[in-house]
Amino acid sequence: MLEDACTKYFSIKTSVNVWVGIKIDRSVAGNEHFWVGWGRRKLLGTGLRLEQRTEDRDGQSTFLPVHLPAGNNLMGQIEIPSTLVFQPKQVPAAIPPTFVVTLESVRGWIIRGLLHS
Repeated sequence: MLEDACTKYFSIKTSVNVWVGIKIDRSVAGNEHFWVGWGRRKLLGTGLRLEQRTEDRDGQSTFLPVHLPAGNNLMGQIEIPSTLVFQPKQVPAAIPPTFVVTLESVRGWIIRGLLHS
């Protein structure tokens, strides 16, 4: 998925500045896991510079569980500077300086999607 982002979305032929990826591992029904990350165009103009991703306690890239015991939530979030999204234009006044996506909200979207699949 990351290699694909490098070549497809951040090629010399595109103007994409920010990429968000979500990968869901559905290999075991009822034990799904997910990975989420975001990146930006490299300063040289092509390719992906990964900025944030789901990580374990040791800082290693990891998949997180979709299903948790009742009452538990995932902590953490990804934060994307609005200036990167709108560049080279100005960020509109009504837009916050940072787009924040919590891992718990991503987990909720996945659960709702699994219920409808």
